[in-house]
Amino acid sequence: MKITKILITIIFSLALFNSFGFSQYNNDEKTLIEACKKGDLETAKKLIRTGTDVNTKDDKRVSALMYAVKSGNLDLVKELVRFGADIGYYYGSSDDRGKSVNIDIAFFAIENGNNDIIEYLLSKGANPNDFLFFAIYKNDINRVKEFIKKGADANYYLPYASERGNVAIMQELIKAGADDFNNSLRRAIFEYIYQEIDNSEAIIELIKRNADINMTLSVDISETDNYSYYIQVPIFFYAIQTKNYNIVKAFLDKGVKLEGTNRYNQTVIMAAIITNNADIVREILKKDKSLLEEDIENETVLTWAIKNHRGFRYNDNYSVDVKVIDALLEAGADYNAKNSDGKNALMTAASEGREDIIELLEKYGA
Repeated sequence: MKITKILITIIFSLALFNSFGFSQYNNDEKTLIEACKKGDLETAKKLIRTGTDVNTKDDKRVSALMYAVKSGNLDLVKELVRFGADIGYYYGSSDDRGKSVNIDIAFFAIENGNNDIIEYLLSKGANPNDFLFFAIYKNDINRVKEFIKKGADANYYLPYASERGNVAIMQELIKAGADDFNNSLRRAIFEYIYQEIDNSEAIIELIKRNADINMTLSVDISETDNYSYYIQVPIFFYAIQTKNYNIVKAFLDKGVKLEGTNRYNQTVIMAAIITNNADIVREILKKDKSLLEEDIENETVLTWAIKNHRGFRYNDNYSVDVKVIDALLEAGADYNAKNSDGKNALMTAASEGREDIIELLEKYGA
């Protein structure tokens, strides 16, 4: 009985000791973090020399070294690195557009802008590519030039610079040998569409640099997790989906082929119509008026345009702008041609209750 009590007492005492010791250790870590935030070298030195973990992180996953770099105290940074602080540590986060990004030592170094700290970290093995990434993120062209000179891979980050739409930075990367134009064009167009970022100048720059304007993209249209079904969609359909006249015109001026369908089985003229941008429709028809003769789902181009209520991504709130109908008529669309139901454009407009289109058709002689 006495032995049992003694054992229980010993176990309890050890648990209390370990708990107290762990608590003290955590307090020291917190103190080190605070010291690094303030750039307090002397406090940090004492803690490091009494065993506090130099790789400690706070609840935001920011390391002591990252805070030291942010503080701008080079001697503190050196002290941490001397005692084994991990220069390569990073944690996952998201950028200003909600995209996944790894936050590493370069982010804090660029944020602080201390050249001596940047030089020191690079001399200790920090990756110049990481610094280039955050220089692009900050739109800092001088830093971009600097890190290219230090050996950063310009080609690897051309797509990222294209997404962000900084043409001057793109030109610096290209000057340094970057030539990943096709991937850059794809990513820049998707950024425009899905992030609603106007990087049109970057897209046009890539077209001028001879990115493949006729490339096709593999698109999964299965809409299920159980299996995949891929089709090939020409990138021009995504250019049309930007609804940006200048982007579409840049493709057309380079001689893009007006063929194929998008993921919704829409042809070029169908996709152009649902942009509701009359100038885009006009520009495409300047290149090929034969598109007006397409039979679309048993409709003429005009009757389909008037009846259709599906925009991009099956937006059911869509209805055609009368200016688009005007562009079709201006290019020579036959308002007397009938669909499979025997209705012409005027009849279809009446069925849809589109008095504005009826009035326009009558001006053209319907």
